[in-house]
Amino acid sequence: MKKSRKLLCMLLALVMVVSLLPVMAFAADEDIAAEEVVPASVEEISPETAGIITDIFAKLPNYLVVVKTPWGTLAKGAQVVLYNQNSNTIVASEVATYGVAVFTKDQRLKAYTMSATWTQKETGLTFKSAPRVSIGKVLDMDVITVYPTFRIGLKDTDHDAYISGYPDGLVGPNRTLTRAEVRGGGVKPYRQKGTGRARQGSIRSPQFVKGGVVFAPKPRDFSKRTNKFARRLALLSALSEKIRTNEVTVIDNIELKDAKTKEVVAVLKALGLDKTTLIVTADKDELVLRAAGNLEKVEVTTADLINVYEVVKNNNCLFTKAAIEKIEEANA
Repeated sequence: MKKSRKLLCMLLALVMVVSLLPVMAFAADEDIAAEEVVPASVEEISPETAGIITDIFAKLPNYLVVVKTPWGTLAKGAQVVLYNQNSNTIVASEVATYGVAVFTKDQRLKAYTMSATWTQKETGLTFKSAPRVSIGKVLDMDVITVYPTFRIGLKDTDHDAYISGYPDGLVGPNRTLTRAEVRGGGVKPYRQKGTGRARQGSIRSPQFVKGGVVFAPKPRDFSKRTNKFARRLALLSALSEKIRTNEVTVIDNIELKDAKTKEVVAVLKALGLDKTTLIVTADKDELVLRAAGNLEKVEVTTADLINVYEVVKNNNCLFTKAAIEKIEEANA
């Protein structure tokens, strides 16, 4: 609020100085003594200058919304939208040309919440604020922060989601039999006493040949369940890392004439994807699935089935535009 008042005072002083320049020049030409110069008052300002001042004050910002990035810089070119409380309709929408959006006082009084969207030119990544941020109590200015749509998650959450994405959580196929599972051995081999030998109860005890195995290894299920929120957070974290390392490629669509392996190879070669690649389509595409089925370094999935394991496992990720929109919609 103090900064806004300082801005108003500076603008008023600048307009007054500009309006006094002709008067000072005239005084110099007529050799008016400096002692006789009287400070200008409101009455001495010409009607034209007064009109200019009135127009400037009419256009001065009554409510400013400063949009900043997570690292503290101004988000130049961000789109700021004010929403109504009851009808949830848009009250006003302005572009923050220099990182600051300007609204009138009337728009500020009608608004209840706001949101901001910004696209980074260098990476093309979309940044958004938290949905429906409440407007502050200060009438002059509010500050809103935009964050990347693919946010960084927690490392332990990433690992849990990675483990849960394994194609098969079973460890096997080792499966040996315990003494209770080996066929036979139901009769005591000889009497308890009088033979001079150690007492035995069954020929299927572990010390006998063809006997059972102590602590026999069995197939175990190591699959891990992760809650939906943690899976989503970990997926966005993995995709964020892929974007940071320039390992994500987005194309309009994958159009194949036939289900031929050479056509998928040609597409990947044209895009420069020579390492392991994950192809993500919006919906199930039989042509792409059949064409890439024989390629060892290529996997195909859909936007609703993508998981952390597949993203981390492959060096490159190839998305269609529709798949990106579907992922953004699901994780908004």
